[in-house]
Amino acid sequence: GLLDEAIGELQKVCRSAASGLSPQRAHQAYIWLATCFGEKSVPEASIKWFQRALETAADEDSRTAVNYELASAYEAAGRKREALEHFLEVYGSNIDYRDVASRIRELRAAH
Repeated sequence: GLLDEAIGELQKVCRSAASGLSPQRAHQAYIWLATCFGEKSVPEASIKWFQRALETAADEDSRTAVNYELASAYEAAGRKREALEHFLEVYGSNIDYRDVASRIRELRAAH
C-alpha cells in the first residue's frame, strides 16, 4: 500500500515539475518514480520515467547511472535489443560500471 501511495505522490510532483521544480529535483523525482514502478514489477511504466530522467541528467555520471537503470528496465520488460543498446551506452562511458560487461555478454548470448 505504501508503494502505491508513494507512486501517487511522486506522480503529482512529476506533473508539476515543469512549473517550479529545479532541474535537479525534477530529475530525482523521475528516478524515484521509475524505481517505484520497478519495485512494483511494472517495468513499462518505469521506462517512461527513466527516459525523462535521462533527458534531465546534468552530467555524464548521471547519464551513465540512468542508462544502466533504463537498460535494466528494458530487460525486465523483455525488450532485449533496447536493453543492450543502453548497456552499451554505459559500457562506452565506463567499462567498469557495476556489472555492465557481464550484462552485455548475457544479452548477446541470448540472441
